Parts: sequence; C-alpha cells; structure tokens
Amino acid sequence: MEYSEDILQIIEALNIKSDNSLRKEADLAAILELIALKLDHELLNRIVFSGKSLWKISETLRRASGSSELTDKLEYELKRHINDLVELISNAIEGAEEYVVSRFNVTYLEVTQGSVRNLIDLSHDLALLKELQS
Repeated sequence: MEYSEDILQIIEALNIKSDNSLRKEADLAAILELIALKLDHELLNRIVFSGKSLWKISETLRRASGSSELTDKLEYELKRHINDLVELISNAIEGAEEYVVSRFNVTYLEVTQGSVRNLIDLSHDLALLKELQS
C-alpha cells in the first residue's frame, strides 16, 4: 500500500515524538491512509480516542494490584474498548484492497490472544497520535 506525503509526515512526527518506539507503524499508516481516502474525520477521531482509552486501561490493568473488584472492572472495560476498536478498524478497512483486509483480519480482528496483543500495541501508537493532536 502506498501512503500519501501527509501520512508519511505524520508517521515521521510520531517516530520523533516516540523516539522511534512505534509498535505498529505500517498498520497505523494504512489506517490513516484509508480513513483519509474516505474523508471520514469522525472515524479517525473515534479510532484515536478508542485506541488511547484502550492503551490507558491496559497500562492501568498491567500495574493493578490488590482489589479483584478493581481488576474485574478494568478487565470489563478492556474488553469493551477492544470490541469498540475492532468495530472501528473494520469500518476503516471496509473497501480496501483484499490483501489489506486479509492482513487486518488476521492481525487484529480475530478473537485470539495474539490479536488482543496487536490491538494493544496499535493502541499505544494511537495514544501517541492523540498526544500529537493535542
């Protein structure tokens, strides 16, 4: 997939901001390009917000200790945000080339532990994008 100069500049800015620690750089670029082609700014905002929320919850859950009630609530919210992000990514890749859809289906949209880890890695990058937007 080819990326526009604008998308490449965004990725470059994110790499600078993160000291080259983007986890899913190519997939983030693909999502941004697909959304740009659709001219769907609302979808972009929803994906970025959902990704940042997922990242914050996953980090809080990772550090959580003690109360199983708190952990249960965090796990519930984590699952909810995972489902939201899966739905939003599905919307973003709708109409994309078959190899892109296939790659995203396998990497993010299947119900596996690997897909959840990939979503959390992507949410890390989306959280950085949200910070860059602010």
